[in-house]
Amino acid sequence: MWEVLRVIFLLVLISSAIVTLDKVVKRVQNWKIWVSATAVTAAVFLALALGGPPEVHFTTPGQMTGEKSSSPGGEAGEQAAKSDGSPQGENAGQNNSQQEISPDNPEDKNPRDNNSQNSFSQDNASQDNASSGSTAKDSKQGDGTSKENAPEQNSVLFPVDDASQSPGFLKFREDFLTAVRKKDLDFLKQHVSENIKYSFGETNGIKGFLVEWGLNSNAGSSGIWSELYEVLTLGGAFDKQKTVFTAPYVFAKFPSSLDRFQYSAVINQNVNIYSEPNSDSRVIMGLSYNILKLADNNSYPTTGRTLKGEAGTWKKILTPSGQKGYIDEKYLRRPVDYRAQFTIKNGEWQMIFFVAGD
Repeated sequence: MWEVLRVIFLLVLISSAIVTLDKVVKRVQNWKIWVSATAVTAAVFLALALGGPPEVHFTTPGQMTGEKSSSPGGEAGEQAAKSDGSPQGENAGQNNSQQEISPDNPEDKNPRDNNSQNSFSQDNASQDNASSGSTAKDSKQGDGTSKENAPEQNSVLFPVDDASQSPGFLKFREDFLTAVRKKDLDFLKQHVSENIKYSFGETNGIKGFLVEWGLNSNAGSSGIWSELYEVLTLGGAFDKQKTVFTAPYVFAKFPSSLDRFQYSAVINQNVNIYSEPNSDSRVIMGLSYNILKLADNNSYPTTGRTLKGEAGTWKKILTPSGQKGYIDEKYLRRPVDYRAQFTIKNGEWQMIFFVAGD
């Protein structure tokens, strides 16, 4: 439409210019005036030809008051797209985000929460299995082993050593251990109480103690040194007044609810339990500081030939789930094994009893 109007407009201008020039030429004979008129006409013509028609702007009442146009192509149109739930709007992006973490969608829940719940369920299942194992009697397992009464409780007894609570005793114990390694009989006599208790009979005292352990005849070969070393290297506990130290911790801290003859404590971590008294047999499980029930009171020698050439002794035990197995005796200690007690007498720490049994 504008092109047609432009052509008509130009034609009218050209016609008017020609008529005007013709009149000017006729009336004005001065050629300078004619040239000037021609130049002005040409300039007007070029300006109109190149500039095109002027733009026409329409103003709505809303724009006059500062409101935005409701034109679909304007900003109000974009706002309308946002507010009507269109995916192109920001609200749509927020809705999508909310959908991703919606608790109504089980696949979108936090996987860590699921793992925690699964672990909790598995732990409960393991406890249930252990409980059921503790009440089973002589039930055959799938691997051919048997399952008997397990411990009354799945107890553990972690190492305890209160020696550092008394710097004086800590130094004394270090010196005592050094004397034990050297088999220093003089140091031992100096720090053994005159009334030391070494049995549950009426015969006690240092003289009987020396005879009992063969220290008067051949002290170097006495078994006292190895027993003392094991007792002193297994920690212990002070009484409330910090005046009496009892070692090892297995005796000092053993649960009173368990029979001290039927139960023993594992004194190391990750100790293998075997299906036979042989380290080349199948490993049933590994245990750390557990309290185990003894299947019997026997000690079993290593069976058959082993790749490690071992010649130790083994204890037959029941695992926490009630399964029979064997443990190397050196990793197991009973609360009724040898234990010692120390207190201060005449300004010096002395051993006041060293006994086994009950």
